Amino acid sequence: MGRPYANRVSLALAFRLLSMADRHFDPFGVLHELDQLEGNGDYTLTKAALPFTKAPLSGFWHKHFFSAHHLVRNINLRWNVRGGGNKAFDQLIDEVAREHGNHPARWQAVLAHRLTFGAYKERASERRLTGDWIIYAVHEGTNYCLDLATHEEAKAYGDERLYEKLQAGSAAEFPFLFRDARQPPNLGDVEV
Repeated sequence: MGRPYANRVSLALAFRLLSMADRHFDPFGVLHELDQLEGNGDYTLTKAALPFTKAPLSGFWHKHFFSAHHLVRNINLRWNVRGGGNKAFDQLIDEVAREHGNHPARWQAVLAHRLTFGAYKERASERRLTGDWIIYAVHEGTNYCLDLATHEEAKAYGDERLYEKLQAGSAAEFPFLFRDARQPPNLGDVEV
């Protein structure tokens, strides 16, 4: 799409952005974050980019990107739904019951709105939206965008497997980003 950083996007990431295999995936959320990382885009509502701190991923960075299918994760994080709620959740229930408890049709709509849109608006205004990761590296002050990873993938594979995935998909293009690009990665069952 004519982005000035296109030559620094790995083929693995480019193919993923062009793939239509996942109908829920929105490549424009990724491109928005890449534009922002390059200083060419509007501000972002997602968490700030952070470096990985432990080997073998040290030297790489991750930046969250948001799309509609990440909305449920953000609502869960705001209200700690999976953990049984939090004080803010309890306060919201009490407040809606106090203000609209005598009008069931109204309190149900208010509660649903505040639980969903309220959570999204709050996290977005604090630039804390989360999603999956864009993984990139900075070399001589320039960003090289390597691939995407989900939180679940990172947990399931672990750091070494994630590194191997990145190496398998990007070392041929950007060998200077990897600790030993001459040694082929152990692909095993890593999805490329």
